[in-house]
Amino acid sequence: MRKLMDACLVFGWGADYYERNGLGRVITLEETLEIIRKADEEGLVLQPSNAQDIVNICCCCGDCCQVLQNLKQYPAPGDITSSLSGRT
Repeated sequence: MRKLMDACLVFGWGADYYERNGLGRVITLEETLEIIRKADEEGLVLQPSNAQDIVNICCCCGDCCQVLQNLKQYPAPGDITSSLSGRT
């Protein structure tokens, strides 16, 4: 099965930069939700940028994402990662 390739989402000033430099395109809310739905179906990992103001969300697979490849080198990668899921 071919993996989702147009999977990284960029917002705000980052989106402006990508569009101006021909690195990305503007998409609708519906297209955004479809990308997230497909990423979930394919088991991709959603990784937001590491900042207070999120500029991007990558939908990564363990085959080509350098961050995930590095994490897989640890015996228990979940011990060195965190998620805000479920927190209030």
